[in-house]
Amino acid sequence: MGSLPVREMVLYKHGVGFFVRQGQVDGNEVELVFRQDEIDDVLKSLAVFDQSGGQVLGIHYQTPMDRHHRLDSTSIRLSSSNSLRDLLESLSGRQVELTVSGFAEPISGRMVGLEQLEATPYPQPSKRHLVTIQMESGQIRVVDLEAVQALHITDAQASADLTYFLDTSMSEDVRRTIRVRLNDQEQHDVLVYYVAPTATWRVSYRIVAEAQEDRASGDLLLQAWGLFDNRLDEDLEDVNLTMVAGQPISFIYRLYESQIPQRATVKDTARIAPGPIEFAGVEIEEHSEGVKGNNRADALYLLEAQPEETSRGPASSASVQFDDRFQAEESVVAADMPALRRMSRGQASQAGPAQAEGKESAEFFQYVVTTPLNVKRGESAMVPIINSDLVYERILLYNGRKFRRHPVAAIRFVNHSGLTLERGPVTVIEDGEYRGEAVIPFTQPDAEVFVPFAAELGIVITEEQFQGSTTASISIGKNIFDPNLRQLVEQRYNHITVTHTIENNSDRDRVVTIEMPTRQNWTLFNTPDPDVETAEVRRWRVLATQRDTTTLVVQERRLTALQHSIKSLTERQLVDWLEGQWLDQATFDALSDILTTLQGLSHAKAEQKRLRDRRKSLYERQEQLRQNLGALSTDGDEARLRRQMLDQLEEAENEVIEIGRRIDELAAQIRAGNTQVEQMIADLNRGG
Repeated sequence: MGSLPVREMVLYKHGVGFFVRQGQVDGNEVELVFRQDEIDDVLKSLAVFDQSGGQVLGIHYQTPMDRHHRLDSTSIRLSSSNSLRDLLESLSGRQVELTVSGFAEPISGRMVGLEQLEATPYPQPSKRHLVTIQMESGQIRVVDLEAVQALHITDAQASADLTYFLDTSMSEDVRRTIRVRLNDQEQHDVLVYYVAPTATWRVSYRIVAEAQEDRASGDLLLQAWGLFDNRLDEDLEDVNLTMVAGQPISFIYRLYESQIPQRATVKDTARIAPGPIEFAGVEIEEHSEGVKGNNRADALYLLEAQPEETSRGPASSASVQFDDRFQAEESVVAADMPALRRMSRGQASQAGPAQAEGKESAEFFQYVVTTPLNVKRGESAMVPIINSDLVYERILLYNGRKFRRHPVAAIRFVNHSGLTLERGPVTVIEDGEYRGEAVIPFTQPDAEVFVPFAAELGIVITEEQFQGSTTASISIGKNIFDPNLRQLVEQRYNHITVTHTIENNSDRDRVVTIEMPTRQNWTLFNTPDPDVETAEVRRWRVLATQRDTTTLVVQERRLTALQHSIKSLTERQLVDWLEGQWLDQATFDALSDILTTLQGLSHAKAEQKRLRDRRKSLYERQEQLRQNLGALSTDGDEARLRRQMLDQLEEAENEVIEIGRRIDELAAQIRAGNTQVEQMIADLNRGG
C-alpha cells in the first residue's frame, strides 16, 4: 500500500482548490485520507489514472453511519473506562485462552462471565473480579482477574467483532480514508485529480514611490504577494502552485451520506378456505414518520443539492475605495483533464523576484508560481507574484458619497504590469515614509487605478443639492391608450443642481478632482465639460487657490413626458403656459374656447343636479299631502283644509312638470355641448 504526494495545487478565491497527486505505488492499493468536511467534494470530483498501463479496479470508502448503527451487528461493546471488564463480559459463551500467573499452561475453555465480590470490608472496602471459565471437561474454573496476564480469543467471529469494533472506534476521527484498488502489477504510476474545500488565497500589495521635485508625479514599484495556507495533513514539497482570480460555479452535493427513500408498505392478504369468490384489493399502510402529506407519492422524494453559502465580505480598511468592486461573471466551465504542468522560472528583478507569471484562462486569470514550493504542515506562505515599475500621478480626489467634507490624497497609475490585479490591501510608502493604506480593486491590465491613502484636512468641501422640474415643450398628440383621442403632452425637465464649495485653507494652490456618478439618461447642461467621463463616473479638475473659496456647479437634467387630458385642464394652467411661451396664441385661444364650453357644460350639469334634488323633495311633499287628504272628511273645517291641500298638491305637480321640461332641455344642451367639445378637440393640431 502506498501514498501519493501533492504535485500541484490550484487555489480559487471562492474557497475550493484543485489538487493533483502523483507517485509510484508498489502493490495493488493506495490510500487517500481526507477530512470529513472534504469528502463530499472529493467524491464529486475524484478522478484516478494509472499512467503505467495498469487498471483502476475500484474506489472504496467506509459506509457513513453513526457509531451506534455500525456497532449494531457486532457482539463486542467496550466502554472508555472499563474496556477489559467489558470485553470479558462481551465474550460470554465464546472460546478463549487465558494466560494466568502461577499456571504453567494456558487455561482454555468457554467464557462464562465476570463476577464481582466484596473482598475486605475493613478497614477500607475493596472489590475482587473473578473470571469464570468452562473447561472442555465441563469443570468450572475461577481465576482472579488480577492474575490474568494475557487473553487470546480463539473464537474467530468474536475476534473479528473485536477488530471491527476497534476499526469503528478509530473511524470516529474527523478523517475519512478512500482506498483505490489497482490490478495486480508490480508497480503503478498513479495520477489523481480532485476538488476539495480550502482557505481562499489572498493578495496584499506594497507601493514604494519616489516623487519628483514638484511632488505631483513620480515613479513607483508595485509589489504583490500571494498568501495561502497549507491545511493538508502533510508537508508540501516541490509543489506547483497556481492562484486563480475568478469564480467558477461550485456547490456542495451530499454524496457521502447514505439516503434511503421511504416506500409504501403492502400487507399480504389473509388466506381462507374456499367459499364465495371475491376479489379483495391490497391494503396500503403509509409511513407517517418522515413523510409529509397524505399522498403516497410523497414517500418518494428527490435528493436536492444543498449549496452552503459562505459570506465573504469586503476586507475592512480605514481607507476609502473609489473604484467599483469587480463582480466576477459566473459561468460553467468544462475542460479536458490537464496533464501535470511543467513550470519555467521567471527572471528576477533587481527589487525582488516575482515568482509568478500571469495567464489568461477563459473566464479567469491565473497567477502561475514558477518556482515549486515547500511548505510545512500547518504553515502559511507568501509568494511574490507582481514586481513592476510604473509611473504615477498624485492627485486630490473628492467623492461625497464615499468620503465627505475632505478630498483624499490618492496615487493614480495605469496598470502596465501586464497582469490582472486581484482585490487586496495596499500599503503606500513614498520617499521612504509611510503615507497610508488603501484597497486596490480588481483591475484589468492597462486600466486606471486610484489608490486613496489619506484625507487632506487642509481642504474642506461642502455640497448643496437642489432638485426641481421645468416645462420644456407643450404639444397636442394622440392618447397612448386610444389613438382616436387627442391629449396635451407636456415635456418636462427634471433637473438636479449640485454646488461644490471648495475651501482651500493651505498655503499653496491645489488641484482637486471632483468625482460624481454618471446618471443613466441624465445629461449635463450649463456645466463645464468634465475632464474624464466614463459609463460610471465623471471627473472635473478644479483649481483651488490658496486661502480662498472656489465653487463648481454641476447641473444635470432628464427629459420626461406628462400627458394631460384636455378636459381636465384649468384656465390657470393655460395662462402659465402662454406666459412661458410654451403655447402660441392660436392654440391658447382654441383651448380657451374648449374650456369655456366645458365650463358651460359643467354649469348645466350642476343645474340638472339641483333640479333633480328639488323634484325629489316635491315627490316626498306630494306623498305626505296624499296621506293627509285621506284622513280628512269633506264637511266643515276639514273640507276647507282639504281644499287647501288639494291646491298645494296641484302647485307641486305643476312644478314637477316644469322641472322635467327643464331637465330635458339641459340634457339636450349637454349632448350638443359634448359633441361640440369633441369636434373642437378633433380640430386641434390635425395630423399631430
